[in-house]
Amino acid sequence: MTQSNRICSLWIDGPLRLVDRVCLTSWVANGMDVTLYTYGSVDNVPKGIAIADGATILPLELADRMRSARHPEADPPFIAFSDFFRIECQRLGCGMWLDADVLLFRPFTYDTGRVFLVRENRFRLGYSTLYLPADNPMCTDYVRLRESSDLMPGWLGFKRRVLKPFVFRVAGIPWSPIDLGLTVYANDGFSRLARRYGYWSQTRSRETFYSWTGKRLYRMFEVVDYQPILDNENCLGLHVHKKGDYILK
Repeated sequence: MTQSNRICSLWIDGPLRLVDRVCLTSWVANGMDVTLYTYGSVDNVPKGIAIADGATILPLELADRMRSARHPEADPPFIAFSDFFRIECQRLGCGMWLDADVLLFRPFTYDTGRVFLVRENRFRLGYSTLYLPADNPMCTDYVRLRESSDLMPGWLGFKRRVLKPFVFRVAGIPWSPIDLGLTVYANDGFSRLARRYGYWSQTRSRETFYSWTGKRLYRMFEVVDYQPILDNENCLGLHVHKKGDYILK
C-alpha cells in the first residue's frame, strides 16, 4: 500500500478567479503536492503550485471535436474537455484530481492502489474529486471513447441514449453527443461506469467533499458557523460549485 498526497487540476487559460485562488491556496496550506495544468498564460497562480503544460496530457483540439451541432457557433465546450482530461491524468499517474474550486480543510493521503470516489448524493458520484489507479478499466473506457469517431458514450441511460436522439431526429434537428447534456461525460456517465465495474460499494460518504450542495453552498459567502464541518474529521473539504452572483474576480 502506497500513500500519496499528489493533487492535479486544470485551468485552460487566463487569470484564476478569486474562489479558485483561495481553493488552490488551501491545498498548498495543507501540505499537498499540487500540479496545475494549463494551456496558456495564468499569471496569478498561488505560490507553491507547480505549473505544467496540459498538452502533455491531451491535445486541446479534442475540445473542437465536442462542439455542439445545434449551436456550431458556440465556443468549444472546455468543461466537457476537462471530463476527459481528468481521467487521462489518472491513466498517466498524475495524482488525485480536484476541480480548482474545491476548498480543502485538512491534509490527507490516498492509497494509490485503490479508487477514491465520493458520493455526491444517493445516486451520483462527485466528478470534481476522484482518483483511479492507472490500470483501472474506467480509464480504458474513456480512452476507447476518445478514440471513437463520434464520441458517443455507450453508458447513457434511456433518456439520453434513446429518447433525446429520437426527438432530435423527428424534429430534424442536428445534434452531437454534447447536445444530450453536459454531464454525459461527467457525473452521469462516470457514476454508471462505477456501478458497472462494482466500485459503488467502495465509494466514500458525501460528507467527504459534498456536505453542502446546491443552494446550501451560498453559505460559503455568508457569515455562518463552519465549526460542525471543521470538527468532522471525515470532511476533507467542500466543492464550491455554486457561486451565484457573488463577485469572485
